Amino acid sequence: MKVLILSPYPERIKFALRQEGDDPVEFNGTPSEWPTQEFDFVVSYGYRHIIREPLLSRYTGRLANLHISYLPWNRGPSPNFWSWYDDTPKGVTIHLVDSGVDTGPIVARMEANDFGPNSTYKSSYDYLHFLAGLLFLQTWPALRSGTWTEFVDNDWRHSGSLRTWRDLKAVLGSTEIDPQMSVSEIERLGRMARTAGK
Repeated sequence: MKVLILSPYPERIKFALRQEGDDPVEFNGTPSEWPTQEFDFVVSYGYRHIIREPLLSRYTGRLANLHISYLPWNRGPSPNFWSWYDDTPKGVTIHLVDSGVDTGPIVARMEANDFGPNSTYKSSYDYLHFLAGLLFLQTWPALRSGTWTEFVDNDWRHSGSLRTWRDLKAVLGSTEIDPQMSVSEIERLGRMARTAGK
């Protein structure tokens, strides 16, 4: 299969594609700049652009996203930050892409609880990316062959949480997160905001 990888770090999942004999093509530009050739499948991983029509229809059922949150919690950008700030489940998810923000059918997900007491934003982020690569390696054969089963959890699309870049700026004054900030500090900021009723 010829697979388009939309990602700033395609090397984290390329090995899983090559293991199945697939031909990965790397791309990290805007949707309007997508290669004109047809692909058998598209995998988005850390891609910062919203994919809209006509690309959604063109790749229906053949466009998956790796998201470093335990969906349906922390849909949108900076999910790792929000999982600590909002005290929500942490993990990684693979889902098909639809017109919503991280609302497509869930193919697989893995909860993460093995964070050390001195974890920083960066170390927790790196760990989630490790788990995302592992989950993709385990899931890709079923995903590429269409033999996966949708994860169903009491109509999860109407629960969970969605955050935006604007939310991050309101909390930090910026959309940049200090990589060395401890996760305990992020948790403290979230507790303070919840106590204040924000």
